[in-house]
Amino acid sequence: VRHALKAREITPWGRKISGTDFLHFVLPYRISNETIEDYRPYFIDELLERVKDMSMADAILEINHWTHEKATYVGSDPRTVSPLTLVRNAKGRCGEESALLVCALRSLCIPARQCYTPRWAHTDSNHAWVEAWADGEWYFLGACEPEPKLNMGWFSGPARRAMLVHTRIPGGIYDGPELKVQTRDDHTELNLLSNYAPTRELHVVVKDEQGRAIEGAFIDFQVFNFGQFSTIVRRISDAEGRAQITTGHGDLMIFASNADGWGYTLAKADGGEEVEVRLSSDHPEDAFELTMTPPPELTDAEVQVTEEEREANNARLKYEDEVRTAYEDTFVSEEEARTLAGELGLDAEGTVDVL
Repeated sequence: VRHALKAREITPWGRKISGTDFLHFVLPYRISNETIEDYRPYFIDELLERVKDMSMADAILEINHWTHEKATYVGSDPRTVSPLTLVRNAKGRCGEESALLVCALRSLCIPARQCYTPRWAHTDSNHAWVEAWADGEWYFLGACEPEPKLNMGWFSGPARRAMLVHTRIPGGIYDGPELKVQTRDDHTELNLLSNYAPTRELHVVVKDEQGRAIEGAFIDFQVFNFGQFSTIVRRISDAEGRAQITTGHGDLMIFASNADGWGYTLAKADGGEEVEVRLSSDHPEDAFELTMTPPPELTDAEVQVTEEEREANNARLKYEDEVRTAYEDTFVSEEEARTLAGELGLDAEGTVDVL
């Protein structure tokens, strides 16, 4: 807390940040499920002199260039490593890279949040990236993947085909302008999809076999991803058996259940705003075919850059790769690890993996 308040005093834009944005997008010290650590002093020492004379937008771009010097993408285990661990290891997945960038930005009193699409609707897998606030507007960027300008990234096209983009913030008291996906005692989940794609309202009504509304049923909104129906968000039906989501212009499988039964229906993008699901304890015996249609490709919002801007950015990326590679070259090599294992009587393969 002391370092967050210090950053607000020493950065040129600190006093531009509203109390609400400071509370929800600067002060929180944890992004995902990473180990909690005191990272702010490190980022202030590393970055303040580098960005203190820049505009907020340019500072965001510059901080992302710094993260590219420190880390590049590689798949890893589901547990998110901490920002300083990622700096030490130099490689991480998108969730870890975005946590690193958010922490670096927040340490310099720039409001930031990790954005996440639970599952793509048009292809397998998912993705996490970052939104940062500058002079009254939120911008997106790919963590550790610097572009010449904000609101650019390889994922900008896929994001416009998403059915949900969300971020989580601590606590259940947020009153900002964004739509809420759901509110829990410990966090609020915001729906950011309208920042990227056209949206629509979808209402679901859950009933029993006699047509009576069912309260407290679980409703899973699902897309087709990795060969199965994958849930992008789960809601619980209210006293009228209803739940609602703001989503994209693609199809969703709606699966509802409670202790007494389950049911499903396909909500087509070109269908109505409301669908009904009847719960039954009987398992249906028939099979059926269906087509899941994702949102269409949209390219009209792409940011344009000149050839000179692109060349200058590529030159910086090349230099930053060299900085990171030089650091990685100081790591223990496989040959050194095997030699050490032999000297200590350790398992060679295990020693190589660890070191």
